[in-house]
Amino acid sequence: MTSLDPQQDAQLYVSTVKSFVSANETQLANQIKAVQSATLNSKPYYNTTHNLLNVLLVSTYPGTIQYSSIYNLAELILNEPEPTEDISMQDSFTIPNERSLISTANDLLHDINSTAQTLGFNYNSSSSKTETLLHLLQAKTLHLSQFHNSVEEINDLFENAHFDELRQWHKGVLRPYSHYWIHYGMVYQSNCASLREYLLARDLNAKFDILIAPLSSNEIRGTESWFKSTILPLLEYFDFDLTILQNWMFHEHHKGSVFRKYELWHETIKLITGKVEASNLDGIIKEYLASIYYYALNGESSTLSSIELTKIYDIVIETLSYFQKQDFPPPTLNLKETPHFENFDAFLQDSNPLSPLFDSSQTHFLIQALKICQRLYPLNKLTLKKYLEYKFKVGTVDFQKEIAIITSSISSSNWEQLIRLVRIFQDEFITADQKSVVDSVLLERLLAANLYQVVDTLFDDDYFQLSDQKMYDLVVETFWDRLNQATNFNESIGSLNHAKQLFKFLEKLSCSDGLNEKSHKDIIRFKHLFRAINSIKNFKLVYDKRKPFTPKDLLQFSTDGNQGYEQKCIQLAMMILEHNPKSYLAFDKLFRILNDLLLYFNEDDLEQFDANGCFNRLKSACIESALIDNNFQYAYKQSMELIDHFAKSPSIDEFWLTFYQVGKYVSPNWVDDDTEASRLETMIKQREILSQTLQKIDCDGHVKIILNQWNRLNEKIEKDYSNIDKLKFAGFESKSDSREPEISQVELNMARLPDKAGEKISNLFVSGLGWAIGANK
Repeated sequence: MTSLDPQQDAQLYVSTVKSFVSANETQLANQIKAVQSATLNSKPYYNTTHNLLNVLLVSTYPGTIQYSSIYNLAELILNEPEPTEDISMQDSFTIPNERSLISTANDLLHDINSTAQTLGFNYNSSSSKTETLLHLLQAKTLHLSQFHNSVEEINDLFENAHFDELRQWHKGVLRPYSHYWIHYGMVYQSNCASLREYLLARDLNAKFDILIAPLSSNEIRGTESWFKSTILPLLEYFDFDLTILQNWMFHEHHKGSVFRKYELWHETIKLITGKVEASNLDGIIKEYLASIYYYALNGESSTLSSIELTKIYDIVIETLSYFQKQDFPPPTLNLKETPHFENFDAFLQDSNPLSPLFDSSQTHFLIQALKICQRLYPLNKLTLKKYLEYKFKVGTVDFQKEIAIITSSISSSNWEQLIRLVRIFQDEFITADQKSVVDSVLLERLLAANLYQVVDTLFDDDYFQLSDQKMYDLVVETFWDRLNQATNFNESIGSLNHAKQLFKFLEKLSCSDGLNEKSHKDIIRFKHLFRAINSIKNFKLVYDKRKPFTPKDLLQFSTDGNQGYEQKCIQLAMMILEHNPKSYLAFDKLFRILNDLLLYFNEDDLEQFDANGCFNRLKSACIESALIDNNFQYAYKQSMELIDHFAKSPSIDEFWLTFYQVGKYVSPNWVDDDTEASRLETMIKQREILSQTLQKIDCDGHVKIILNQWNRLNEKIEKDYSNIDKLKFAGFESKSDSREPEISQVELNMARLPDKAGEKISNLFVSGLGWAIGANK
């Protein structure tokens, strides 16, 4: 075939352009082959490969040709031409003359090539066929984007193309927009970018801004799905240049709640760490750590509810777990105060004293800090900001108050959990020299919650770094509170039971050498107090008719007034006898109560009190109580024992009245005639009591009264019972031995009588109320 002249070249070019308007794929293929054959031995001006590709790019429109055919025709244009028969061009078109033909061809060529250039297609003969096809399809996509926004509508364009470069471009550029259009653009058409605008955004930054905009404006849901379908493929196509992503994450505003910001960071980091080498994440790690501290120190937590803050800590901990695990010790920071910066960019600088915490090696430190905050926040509102202040000793921290807050709700059901939290707090923030102060607060809280068994267990485990004396002081304070709160004398229930448990712990402390002498003595005193309380519970006591008698009343009763504690304890015994008519029969128990109370109240010296005197006075009171109860036999027996005991007692004088009352006793049963024998027996015993009193007791100025009663008894016995032998002056027989006789107590008592004693005695009226006769008259 001969070479083409310019007119033929123009004619063939115009004919080819015209054929793209109405011809089908087969016809177009034949046309291209004919052009290639015709130009085989020529150097055409119009029908070059470049120009034919531009015609294919610009002159194919929706509806004129199937999009799948474009790739096939492009391949055909790029293939080596094959020789064909000469082509007749006589009737290919109707242009009147050569000048018109050339002008038309030039106009078409200029318009088509200009349009192709605006579409970004420039043929380079040195480029590979694959590269040329890729650029052609990319340009054609842009060309079709003026008619379509949905990538799905033009996917046929790529149907017959099967090379990696195109697949990567389709996956990393077109498919992300397809997701963008379907899930956002079709809903927000006024706000979205068209496919043409997207494709005209040539670089990563421009495309990223389009695809990320719906996330920034919070107009879509499903962050993870959006990232997977749009941002990740785009970044992957651009070799994961994370600079723009990092800038968007930490330096741009994200519309929505505070939690959403952390959620966006979480989803982004989770997806990125699965795609990118750890060494390429240092920038994101640094700015993520810095962001967490920045917002924590800027008071963000104060705007959040407890639930929101807990959720944020959860999601941050999970996010940090995606980074490579590194467990380095925290840096040493010298902070006089919490640093404050105007913006995040300034906070991020190395001049920030907290900047060592932004290193990727410190992710574990932040994880541990947040976990501790999570566990303690419900109790003492420990936020990350407070954690940093406590950890690095910023300002003055009242750790005692913090421990008190943590344990404020401690109970039998949660003490183990709260003790663990206290230990966590101590291990994290408390120095060795501060632990004793903190332990004091913990012990006080346990005691306040009545968790005495817990205290005992922790003491056995050497948990408390407190001296034994310090523990004693704290425990004994609670001991008194519980004892004073007791409403009864039952040690098995209520506050008294609590006091008893505390006493047992004090006894355990007394086994050590860490208590001072007073504390040891007090523990012994407490032991006697509880013995007294345990015995008193079996008796009825009325101190104030408006309320029941309590252990507190017991302690106050024995210390009220100006009387000594011995006298008050005796009065308490009298009160027991008064409200418990048969209690005199339990003399031993009453004496143990009296003795234990005396031992308790004798704070100064446990050895210095008159036990014999108290014994005698209690015995005397029981005798009088027996007489009131009409139990003369008991009174007689106890009186004889007491007289024998008094004979050697220095305090013998004060009890003459008790024996006088026994001698004055009149039974209510004597009104019956059949009680004469019993009355005689009783009067004889009464006379014996009075005789022993005169014989063995120094009655001082009361001899007349006792002797008068003794005479009356004798007269009654002689008058009413004449058949009885002359009575002897029992016990008054003089004793003789080899020595000179001693003056008896009887003679001493009689010597005190005045000459006219009989006259005075006759004027006395002595009733059964022995209390009416003063012992000192």
